[in-house]
Amino acid sequence: MHRDSLAKRGKKSTSSSSSLNITRARKATQEGLYSKAIKALTSEGLAQPGPEILEEMLNKHPQAPPPTLPPGPPPSPTLLPESIILRSVKSFPNASAAGPSGLRPSHLREAILCPSPDRAGQILSSLSRFVNLLASGRAPTSVLPHLCGATLLACRKKSGGHRPIAIREVLRRLTSKCLSYSSRSTVTSTLTPLQLGVGVKGGCEAIIHATSHLLSSTSNKSWGLFLDFSNAFNCINQEAMFREFRNCIPNLSAWMESCYSCQPLLNLDEYSIRSCCRVQQGDPLGPLGFALTLYSLIEKLHSEVPSLRLNVWYLDNGTLMGSPDALASALAFVEREGLSLGLFLNRSKSLLFVPEEADLCHSTLPLDIPITRCGFSLLGCPVRPPDFCDEVFLNRIQKVKASLQALSYLKDAQLECTLLRSCLALPKISFILRACPPSYLHNSTAAFDLAIRETLESILGGPMSDWSWLKATLPSSRGGLDLRCASLHAPAAFLASCSQAGPPVEQILGLSPSPGILPESVVPALASAAARSDWRVPCDIDVPLHQRTLSHAIDEATFQQLLVSAPTTRSRALARSSSLPHAGDWLNVIPSTSLGLHLHDHEFRCCISYWLGVPLHSIPYSCPECQCSADIFGSGRVWW
Repeated sequence: MHRDSLAKRGKKSTSSSSSLNITRARKATQEGLYSKAIKALTSEGLAQPGPEILEEMLNKHPQAPPPTLPPGPPPSPTLLPESIILRSVKSFPNASAAGPSGLRPSHLREAILCPSPDRAGQILSSLSRFVNLLASGRAPTSVLPHLCGATLLACRKKSGGHRPIAIREVLRRLTSKCLSYSSRSTVTSTLTPLQLGVGVKGGCEAIIHATSHLLSSTSNKSWGLFLDFSNAFNCINQEAMFREFRNCIPNLSAWMESCYSCQPLLNLDEYSIRSCCRVQQGDPLGPLGFALTLYSLIEKLHSEVPSLRLNVWYLDNGTLMGSPDALASALAFVEREGLSLGLFLNRSKSLLFVPEEADLCHSTLPLDIPITRCGFSLLGCPVRPPDFCDEVFLNRIQKVKASLQALSYLKDAQLECTLLRSCLALPKISFILRACPPSYLHNSTAAFDLAIRETLESILGGPMSDWSWLKATLPSSRGGLDLRCASLHAPAAFLASCSQAGPPVEQILGLSPSPGILPESVVPALASAAARSDWRVPCDIDVPLHQRTLSHAIDEATFQQLLVSAPTTRSRALARSSSLPHAGDWLNVIPSTSLGLHLHDHEFRCCISYWLGVPLHSIPYSCPECQCSADIFGSGRVWW
């Protein structure tokens, strides 16, 4: 049955033509899979498997003998309760792909949530027993290479070459998810504050805020060293990983050893490759396995070079700050100790930050590491100075514009507007807004807002007034289109991130509990956007410092501005009526043709124009149906 399933799935076309991508994007949008639609629209497509592709995939998955397991049997794991099984099944994203057998997470979800309570309970109980059997490492060895295997796809990269995409079997992913949930507290207490790549919400932002806080200190003269390994996840030593699981999280040892020692099969169409030497892609516990293995090195570095002012890692990206001598010692230690873990430092991808007043002549650091004296990017976010951050963000916006332009390929106004609202507006840049001070991004946020406005006008087929655009920037519950302005909401995003990252940053830098890194300079910008003159310092803000609540305050101020600036009585009435409860629900439906929720282009454009107060005609006209006069907004027999 397994071979028959693979044969049927191998017959699917892997054409990368733009027409196929557009068809996939339309279908995904009408199914409510908006992120998947954007990926399909901008994808380079999949490569047809063949000898050349097979050779490239083999180079990325080097073959080797099975790893040696630690002596003695692994400890028996704690029994996983049914509540964790149910939670894990529900946590799979909608339309998660199937592994080689064709079983999807949606199949399990429908089975354990079926209308019959007795049948659902029986299925959940059986699934729970099966997951606990796998977690204990007692699955038959003849089954494991297939159960832990994956469908392997070769995705074309824009820079050339192919990226391997492995889709694991659902039951293997489910077991790993359950064990991940059950061990979360242990993982967090073990890895923090030195490794924030696993088990820490907002860990990436915390590292950026800690680095920025240290650089902004007036007494700081530290140099910075940002390390990166070559192909780290593919080279990690599995035997070292087994040892760390036995020492730190023994509850997961049995499952991890059974998954990785069996060398699972990767099915590339009719070819099969053994997964031998890497953290397995598509494994929910894969990042934890890598982070735990590297943690032994990070912990030793913390003891060997105690003079480092900052030693924090996000998976394989290390951020070190201190004196030149301390950094030189740390670099030598990482290169030496990394070899035993199968890790090789990539000096060309690493970066050395040197303060402007510092002298490089007497430094013992190697000269083949790139050097910067001004700004640099850390974990995808620009860090100091303002001009550098603005320039990096503007370059990022150019990539967003390419996605915005790709919307026009759909040739469907409702689908284009749906994807614009859900994927390509403020959420597209929220990470940079949360990690970078808003005062650094004035030009770039204005450019982003202009790009979103121009895209909306292109969908509508004409320009709109400033009042109509202001209405579009409100949430749909307030009569808008959820296209929030980045320039208005940037202070809310940054302040919320600083508040969330406060405790991790205090641990990283060894600060005493305090308001910490909350920047007072951002509060006036937030107070201006929210029309709250009483907000002068962070402690004055009388709402929770969460992005949702802060943005809500800005939305309310924007709505009041919309009413005050309404050009006519009709516009003011439109603003009030469209903000009534459930008035904007029609905007949030899935644009499904099969459900009768899809509108033709002219219908949708008329509805959106009416919603935003955009004129439909240049002059009043007579309705062709009832011969009654109508104004330029399409309203007939209505007096305003």
